[in-house]
Amino acid sequence: MILSKNKGFTLIELLIALAILLIISSAFLALYVNSYRDITRSGMNNRGLYEIQERLEQSPNPDDTSQEKELIISFPDLEKTIRVSGRIQTESIIIKDKELSISVFVPD
Repeated sequence: MILSKNKGFTLIELLIALAILLIISSAFLALYVNSYRDITRSGMNNRGLYEIQERLEQSPNPDDTSQEKELIISFPDLEKTIRVSGRIQTESIIIKDKELSISVFVPD
């Protein structure tokens, strides 16, 4: 039986293992940073849209930004259509040089 005197890792094996660990951890770090940035951006957009929605809910009266329109609802198997008169109300907000807007139809 031959006994080996090598009981540990060589310096080259340790360097290769360290390099592999560094490559894997840098990939995970990039994934984490991108995910965090996207989550933050999405949260800011949602906050802006909630502000717009709140403005729309608090202003039921027509103003300068509303447009008189008629909504026509038709069904594939029916010839009769439903017509609803109302207005389109639009609100906008700018978040980080990007404009977000919501348009809703408010029936009369």
